[in-house]
Amino acid sequence: MRQHFWVKTVLAGVLVALLLLVSGCSAPPEYLTAADTDLPEIIQDGVAVPRFDSAADQLNYARSGLTDRKRKLAALRAVKTLFPADHMACGQAALGLAYLNLEPQYRFASNLDIRRAVTDFEQVLKVYADQPDIVAKALWYLGWIHTELEHDHRTGMPYYWQVANSFSQVPLMLSHTAPWVNLVYGLEPVHKKPETHTKNWGQVALLEILRHSPQKDEAVKAFDLIWDRYPSSQAAGLALKHMLSNPVLASHALAPAAVYLASKPLNPYLAKDIRTLAEAAAL
Repeated sequence: MRQHFWVKTVLAGVLVALLLLVSGCSAPPEYLTAADTDLPEIIQDGVAVPRFDSAADQLNYARSGLTDRKRKLAALRAVKTLFPADHMACGQAALGLAYLNLEPQYRFASNLDIRRAVTDFEQVLKVYADQPDIVAKALWYLGWIHTELEHDHRTGMPYYWQVANSFSQVPLMLSHTAPWVNLVYGLEPVHKKPETHTKNWGQVALLEILRHSPQKDEAVKAFDLIWDRYPSSQAAGLALKHMLSNPVLASHALAPAAVYLASKPLNPYLAKDIRTLAEAAAL
């Protein structure tokens, strides 16, 4: 039973992974900086850490796959030590430090580890309140911890709603939200500013509400907001697929599904799934 539960949990995360997918499984992104033996070093918490010229490179090093926990902690803390004026980079380092409470296996994190992570993410909200990207991700993590790790939907859902309502147009540009997602795409550069944004935190949060909420009215409300705000997005397609897969929710999605399919969505596989599910639900 326990093995089945965890398999179900990981597979459920694919909903969000598909939304955020931007590059397939490939070589590590070019901007991840490898340590150069000729670089100067800083001693952080008793650990020698390469010292880079910019906060972006320093953070990319800290996120470049370091497996030793002590070294990872030191590398992330070094970002804050060396570049305290770069609030964006320091905020991302703080997010990484908060998440380290749940490693190496978040599925088996102890109650104490979870409490420490929650405390650290709540502190991020206070210290980096001037950084919408940082706040949105910290709120998302708090929602994820409560709903998926603690199975406490009453506590977790308000965090997702805060993201959906207050950060609906904040582009999703930071390193990605959930551990399983890292299997299918790489990290974003620290200060990358794409010319156009097709994904944002509002989409992710509303999809999580739709996926997790045990209440029909709340799930329908989340779907309606996705459909109203992002009708031609992949988020809308994923929301339709989820709704049509649920006998309790399917009838509410039939009319929007017809509109979505008529718009000739870019993802033919998702469109095929929606068409098949809509035909079955209409019977």
